[in-house]
Amino acid sequence: MQISENIQNNNYNSVSLKSKAASASVSNSQIKNVSSQVQSVQKERTEKITKNEDLVKEINDLSTRKNVGVNFHKDETTGQNIVQFIDNSTREVLKQFPSEEMLKVIQQIDKFLEQHGKSATVGDLLNEVA
Repeated sequence: MQISENIQNNNYNSVSLKSKAASASVSNSQIKNVSSQVQSVQKERTEKITKNEDLVKEINDLSTRKNVGVNFHKDETTGQNIVQFIDNSTREVLKQFPSEEMLKVIQQIDKFLEQHGKSATVGDLLNEVA
């Protein structure tokens, strides 16, 4: 009886190991598939960024022909994309999105999150401001 049970247990363990091995090979296949998809998405993203940069350059080139220009750039401190409408004759910024005030708010929120961690809540921020 003992030998029969051992044989059955060994057969079960063998089947279990084969099943786990099959699962592992499927997982590796899935990993390769996901990796391929990630590379494809990264390539598409790079192409879109390049296309957007070309579009921004074209808009900036066209705006130099009018009295009001449009300037696109990235704020170095916050990383936010900035759009400015500029009077071409005086170079004065007529309007900016987001505004300087909003950029300051973003900086303060980033500073708060760096000090208190990403798990900080809006309540924590309000308590510190108050």
